[in-house]
Amino acid sequence: MPSLTSAELTALRRRDAQPTRAPGELLAIWIPGKLESRLNGPQGRTLKGARWRATKIKATRERVCAAILDGLMKGWYGSTLTARAVPIQGTPKTVRFIVYVGHEWDLDENVPAALKTHKDALKVMRIIDDDKPSSGHTFTYEQVIDPRRSGRRGVEIRVRIRHT
Repeated sequence: MPSLTSAELTALRRRDAQPTRAPGELLAIWIPGKLESRLNGPQGRTLKGARWRATKIKATRERVCAAILDGLMKGWYGSTLTARAVPIQGTPKTVRFIVYVGHEWDLDENVPAALKTHKDALKVMRIIDDDKPSSGHTFTYEQVIDPRRSGRRGVEIRVRIRHT
């Protein structure tokens, strides 16, 4: 059973908070929450740090898996079940991460490191089969900066089949 707070569960259940899928997209989801880079913070050098890090990673992965399931079900509720609504395993996909942050992040290092758990959740939910470069999937990263304290924080994930 996913360990979500009531606020996270409420945010995930809000259908209008989820983005709408563009034509040709398999999945379009919004995961609310503050993004944290895995390059910063405790590195697991002590037992306490390792446990803290493992707990944070597991909670994030469960939150993303719940949002993916919610996003897939949203596509099924509104229309009839089609083959395009079901992720096709083994085909190369383009995964677009749009990060909503309060200040500018380094797109080369910090953003991919912070989204590693999100990629792992895509593997767990069988949206992608692997995140290695040899798997054929393309990952793109964008960021939207909103310096206001009340600004929107989180990650939007959009997945589509890559046509070569």
